[in-house]
Amino acid sequence: MTVREPAERHICDRPSALGASAPCMTSFYGNTGQRCLANANLVIVGEGLTAREGDAFYKKVVDAFVEAASSMRIGYGLDESVQMGPLRNEGKKKRVLSYIEQGIKEGARLTLNGRNPQIVGDYPDTAFLGPAVFEDVTPDMVIAQEEIFGPVAAIIKARPWTRSLR
Repeated sequence: MTVREPAERHICDRPSALGASAPCMTSFYGNTGQRCLANANLVIVGEGLTAREGDAFYKKVVDAFVEAASSMRIGYGLDESVQMGPLRNEGKKKRVLSYIEQGIKEGARLTLNGRNPQIVGDYPDTAFLGPAVFEDVTPDMVIAQEEIFGPVAAIIKARPWTRSLR
């Protein structure tokens, strides 16, 4: 078995299936990103497109992703009108915030800043973060390599698609 075989089972090649779909949001932000199977990196390829078409495709996917993430309701995790609850505790929040700062320090662009979320209900903000989205992420950055276990998405642009396997 080659590395390419299992990766192909996780590649979505249709624009309508990328970005803003509910399963995509759940994969990144369900359980506030605090699970081993949470997505952390969204790799956008645009294979077979011209550079201009690839850039347009990238922008379309990023815009849809950010729009969906920014509309998530944050609050008490057992409230059915809420899509994302708090992190486990204040220490966990500080750890995730340190990853956000690391991403900024390494040159990634924080497109959606989840550090000051609007919380549904009257709850202290000690353990709440909103979805954070980084663009201009490269595979060598800490936020692309380590499991953050928090609501942080790193968007990586890769052409050709074989670069996405690195």
